[in-house]
Amino acid sequence: MEAQAADEDPYTAMQGQMGDPQAMMGMPPGQSVPDQTQQAAAEDAGQAEASAVEAKNELDNVKVTLTVRELLDLTSKGTATASLLKVKQLADTHEQKMQQSKQKADAAQQQNDQQQQAQQQAQQQGMMSGGIYPSPMDGQGGAQ
Repeated sequence: MEAQAADEDPYTAMQGQMGDPQAMMGMPPGQSVPDQTQQAAAEDAGQAEASAVEAKNELDNVKVTLTVRELLDLTSKGTATASLLKVKQLADTHEQKMQQSKQKADAAQQQNDQQQQAQQQAQQQGMMSGGIYPSPMDGQGGAQ
């Protein structure tokens, strides 16, 4: 039995002993466990330790994909996202101001265009009504 244990990995040998509640309690094989609750407790403890080792091994091999921002958040306690939100807020505010100034410029340009059209119409109406002189001067009127 010792030759077999020497060939086995110590970890697997320990797991083999954990599965046997009598070996865990230091009792020789063949003796019965005096109390069933002790046996159940020993089995539960063995299973808990084995599952903890399995969970640790599974977590060692798990691949995780993170974005750079998520990684920065993990290392900087969330300041990367806070900074990003501040930058977005500033960009939104700047965009709103630019839209307002563009709207004001467009409104001013429309007003200038309307004023120019009104002046052109007034000039055209003035020329159609005879301009400055109410009647043409052809040399017949005025001084004789």
